[in-house]
Amino acid sequence: MANTIRLKIQNSVHRSLLSFTGGRVGKRVAGMPTLELTTVGRKSGREHTVVLMAPIVEGDTIVIVGSRAG
Repeated sequence: MANTIRLKIQNSVHRSLLSFTGGRVGKRVAGMPTLELTTVGRKSGREHTVVLMAPIVEGDTIVIVGSRAG
């Protein structure tokens, strides 16, 4: 449970940093590019945005990691 809360806080801080700096800070983590993925909840209809890492970017191909630090 504590790990889930920590990850949610980290994600919120990272999204805020990207937003506040216009994407100038936080675009890369551990040398890997990041991206913001926004999905819409099926039942709630609310938007949910998370920051994901993309360890492999080759041309038009992007591999996205969404493992919840697992």
